[in-house]
Amino acid sequence: METDAVPVQESWIDQFIQEALHYPRAAIRGSRYRGDRWDSIEVPEDLLLHLNGNAIYNLRHPWLEWLHGQLEREHHVEDFAVIPFDLRMGNITRAAQRGVDPLGGIYAALVPGDEEPYKDDSTLIGSFAGTLLNHSFQTGVYVRQASLSNIFQNLEDELTLGVAAPQPAYDGLNATIRSRHPFRKILVLSYGEKPIKPDGSMETIETPRGPTDVLFQSAMHQRHLALCEMASLVTTTFFAFSDVYHLISGPVDVLAEEGRPVLPYITTSSRECTAKFGCKLSVLQAENLFHVDLHHHYDTFEVLYLTSQMRRFCSEWQLAVKALGSYEDCAVQFGPTADDYIAWHTSVGIRPSHYYVPKDKDLVGWRSMTHRHEAEPTDARHCSAYTQEEYKSINANITICSKIVEDAPGMETHESRKFFGERELSEYSHAKGS
Repeated sequence: METDAVPVQESWIDQFIQEALHYPRAAIRGSRYRGDRWDSIEVPEDLLLHLNGNAIYNLRHPWLEWLHGQLEREHHVEDFAVIPFDLRMGNITRAAQRGVDPLGGIYAALVPGDEEPYKDDSTLIGSFAGTLLNHSFQTGVYVRQASLSNIFQNLEDELTLGVAAPQPAYDGLNATIRSRHPFRKILVLSYGEKPIKPDGSMETIETPRGPTDVLFQSAMHQRHLALCEMASLVTTTFFAFSDVYHLISGPVDVLAEEGRPVLPYITTSSRECTAKFGCKLSVLQAENLFHVDLHHHYDTFEVLYLTSQMRRFCSEWQLAVKALGSYEDCAVQFGPTADDYIAWHTSVGIRPSHYYVPKDKDLVGWRSMTHRHEAEPTDARHCSAYTQEEYKSINANITICSKIVEDAPGMETHESRKFFGERELSEYSHAKGS
């Protein structure tokens, strides 16, 4: 076991003895990765299926003895030496099971035909690696392998979800309100000639974590100002922003450390930022508005906003835009963004770490509060960078699971199930049936 493998249940020694001595024989018994980091990306099969190095090793099993010798023989081969030992053992074992020469013959000689020597059935240990976790999350295992710096409290009090909602598209989001999430208050800003519900209407929706009060208001400002209109209306200390083109990613937590929410980001030089529409443009907009250099990009739908600070920022944002021109003439490509919000903090001498715990999404597994299921309609401004081509590109790159998460049973047989964890599917099914 490594230092980040921590017992979280009593009797873990008893479970170790049970799996080592009484479970069906295996050379290695352990855990695949159980976190969220790979949910929305395509992962090579060898990486997806390998067992984490924190595992039970049967030193008397002939296959493990041979594997150990093979790794010793490869030690000075540069191409192999850079591969983590646990991944390499998984690669060799899977190749041998496929009958790849000469591994297939060696495997057949050392492993009985009815035996599986590489087992992922351990409940002694669960591998969560760099995934950000709520400290109260029930892992279902006796020993949790996860960095202690990635264990947080769940922030649930004084929290609102604000939703910008054209009427025809509201039903999809409404269905996910019944999932497991921390939002006990939701504010729906209605756009269009016909409001979703009369102003001031309130409905209470039961969720697995308690009732959620949903308040409906007609928007008084243009859609691009929705983030700031939310800030003027919410009554809680924090709020998150969403729209009807995103669904709540239940089950989900809002993670914090001593009242400071996690602040996820990607670096502006990262491949993800380069490939993602709007990343570079959003950073450039923030830098031009507040005359600072930003090295990170913050997704507007992933940041938890401090309401009091957001109200100050919104006043300054309007002034900064006027100094450049107007929104209608594309002095800015977007309405207020999370990049703008963080850039403003920097411009007034406030470090993001004062109110937040920054985390690089390239290094940790991050489960967003909401996930996109459809691209937002194109911008009607003639000078907008968000064209029909970009709209089609975003829709084409939405993972299939984001589209069929509403139908969790559909994931059971879909090949893209690998993009979405067992835990999320079972909890979504439970929430939908409640």
